Amino acid sequence: LLMHILVQDFAYNLTGKIECWIETSNSLKFNITNTINNMFSIYTTHLFDREKQSNYSFRLIVEDFGIKLRQQTIRDLHLIITDINDSPPIFTQSFYKISLQADEEYYHHQQPIIKFQAHDADLNENSQLSYKLISNQYKHLFSLNEQTGELFLLTKLNELNYNLTIRAHDHGKYPSELYTDVQCYIKIYYKPIFEKKKYLFDKINETMPINTSIGFVKAHTYDKSLIFYSISTKMFRINSLTGEIFVNENLDYDTTNDSCENFFVIAYNEDHELFAD
Repeated sequence: LLMHILVQDFAYNLTGKIECWIETSNSLKFNITNTINNMFSIYTTHLFDREKQSNYSFRLIVEDFGIKLRQQTIRDLHLIITDINDSPPIFTQSFYKISLQADEEYYHHQQPIIKFQAHDADLNENSQLSYKLISNQYKHLFSLNEQTGELFLLTKLNELNYNLTIRAHDHGKYPSELYTDVQCYIKIYYKPIFEKKKYLFDKINETMPINTSIGFVKAHTYDKSLIFYSISTKMFRINSLTGEIFVNENLDYDTTNDSCENFFVIAYNEDHELFAD
């Protein structure tokens, strides 16, 4: 039930017969019934959802049953849907994953290591969000700004993996406060370190055929994770697993401006890199 409407026709008083109907261009459908005399009741045929549509416009028309001439009165009505707290917060990601370098002291930087963001389709306090770190066992390691969703590191991390539960909750009171939890996986990685700061391959001559090995580079990590290699020059190629370097083009001393070729070799595990030349 949306409303009751009482119609009065001064020509016939309240006992005069009146017809009433609604015109609307919206998808919203109404039922209108004549309850008592010239009192009408208007019903909607489906539930409202303010997050999908917050207002509706329709036209109410009443008409008498005059014998010679029927008289009409038209009113344009606007229906505004008020908000209730029926939309839970939604994080911008369904799952968060970050990697932190083991020997980097993030807690000295006073910079967040990640920022969680969520939004709420409701209005006013129903859409105001706060964030909370649910994983109590990690509260001595991490600090979460309840207003901004920024996560800070309080001390050096000693384990390789951390699984955090972050909650976003609104400030709605009707019908109740709503919240959503999200998981954040934090992995600690160790940066690859080359055995040498600089490699020199000096026993190379221009007669070397393609695919001749000129030597190896070698890097390692504290956690002994798998390391891959890549190279920055087309003159040589590198085995991505072993670090062995091979001649990739015909070498011609006379056509080069310098007898020394400088290039970078990149050692990386997963998404992290360390350069050596």
